[in-house]
Amino acid sequence: MAVQNDHASLRPLLQPRSVAVLTDGPSPLRGDVAVPVVEAVRRRVRTGEVEYLVRHPVDLAVVSVPPKEILTAVEAAIRAGVGALAVMSGPGGAPSAALPPGLIPVLQRTCRAAGARVLGPGSGLLANLDRRAAIHAGHLLSVEAQWGPLAVVGDASSALARLLPMLESHHLGVGQVVDVGLAADVSVAEVAAWAAAEGRMRAVLVHSSVPCRQALEEAVARLGAPSAPIVLMAPEGPGPSRAGAGPHSAARILPAGTLEELANLALLLVNQPMPAGRHVAFVTNEPWASHAGVNRQLAGAGLLGPDLTQYAEQRSKVLAPGTRMRGAVLSLGPDVSADSFSNVLSTVTDEKGVDVVVVAPSAGPHLHRGDVERVLGTLRQSHPDVVVVAVDQGTGRRAAPWRSSVVPVFDSDTHALSALAGLIRG
Repeated sequence: MAVQNDHASLRPLLQPRSVAVLTDGPSPLRGDVAVPVVEAVRRRVRTGEVEYLVRHPVDLAVVSVPPKEILTAVEAAIRAGVGALAVMSGPGGAPSAALPPGLIPVLQRTCRAAGARVLGPGSGLLANLDRRAAIHAGHLLSVEAQWGPLAVVGDASSALARLLPMLESHHLGVGQVVDVGLAADVSVAEVAAWAAAEGRMRAVLVHSSVPCRQALEEAVARLGAPSAPIVLMAPEGPGPSRAGAGPHSAARILPAGTLEELANLALLLVNQPMPAGRHVAFVTNEPWASHAGVNRQLAGAGLLGPDLTQYAEQRSKVLAPGTRMRGAVLSLGPDVSADSFSNVLSTVTDEKGVDVVVVAPSAGPHLHRGDVERVLGTLRQSHPDVVVVAVDQGTGRRAAPWRSSVVPVFDSDTHALSALAGLIRG
């Protein structure tokens, strides 16, 4: 029976009702597992190979054996009637070693002929933290991780190992994390599209080491319309660029250029509202010339500057003497105090003609890093209906770039405005 690449075929893998562990070492399962775990019977035969006999059919078999024994374990699991396999042996997984030549095409043929889906080889993590169906297999995620409305999908353990702590530093929990490893059968695109269509996630974060946008859009069309946006970090390939999804795409795909941008967009999507309109105010205490490209980029992205009343303009100039306004950019001057900076931000954000505020602060004699964090936190609490993001250009004027757990901090005007354009167009 050939495997159907549809929604139902992925359920035994991503929402298993029972699990078998096939290993000749420590169990790859971590923490409490909410679904039944079927004990695998292990027997060493004269040839030195290990044969695994599962007593009852199960949804998922987690395989963690030396690479030379993967095929033996997989074939035994298939004979026992499993619906899916997560192969954690091989590069990126544990134990880590080179795979036997030709193993991946043999795995593909074996599993597809049996109607079983296979994750890996080399998967470093398969985790579903929903208490009703909790399973955590692999070594990348802390067992203390809290459930949250994010799904994370990738094909490189090293990248996911860097991304997950970033999310934790923003106090963002994860509901599902899947490392597809070498993707013999199940791809990044399939898992991401499945997670986006499930209805439990606020956003799906995707890291792919190869171009996969076209495959992602095709998987979305095949697996069902997504209820969650997908944030994609992948090399550019054929199809739409960083500007966003094509006009006929069912997927709402936001591009990310770095892992930090993935985490920032997650913070934006989970903790902040969708913009009510397209008006963007850009507030900085740096010279206007430092952000001269902002107005051009807004116009190119179809975004608008702030629609400020005369009262707001005059009040801003009174609160921060020397304020200059050029299109969307309000430059308050390098000597602005923390209180004045905060009051101008509040005045601008109060305006009905402002949907997004981009804050580009620079430490000065009266504005320190701690002040910036406090001001942004106050702004988010007092104006929950307005989107707030920040920019730290990291030009070397500060000892080190600052980061915020309150709002997303992008490393350039371009990245911040690109992210906003994708969010608003989506």
